[in-house]
Amino acid sequence: LDEVRNHFPDIRSEAQADLYIQKLENVPKSPISEAYIAAMFFVKSRFTTFPIRKYKYFKKGKLMLDKLVDEHPEMVEIRYLRYLLQHQVPRFLGYYEHTDVDFEMISIKFTESDLPIQYKRKLLRNMLQVSQQPAQIVRINELINNQL
Repeated sequence: LDEVRNHFPDIRSEAQADLYIQKLENVPKSPISEAYIAAMFFVKSRFTTFPIRKYKYFKKGKLMLDKLVDEHPEMVEIRYLRYLLQHQVPRFLGYYEHTDVDFEMISIKFTESDLPIQYKRKLLRNMLQVSQQPAQIVRINELINNQL
């Protein structure tokens, strides 16, 4: 799990995503490992060349991730994955309706999260790279400054 966390979102190929799915399927099942498997399907959709397969991978990842958020709404890392992925998928797919809700939950629960400090910093840097809303950028910077 840590290896996937450390490399996400910098996955460079469909084969690398497949490798991480395989590794995640061999760790004890948890909401976090399942969320990263869902994220790997989003990654696979980015790299495959076949449009039907792209959509299939996207849909599978979306359904898995949305279900996990519904089941574990206060888990910061799952919300983070969905927030990041919603900013990375093409807008025409219509998968952006949860960005504000996810951001709000992340910003509320972030400081009490038991994630390692170095991972919290990475999470915030990744969010900062994709965020387009000035108020969210300000809040992310506040969280970064509070984590140092």
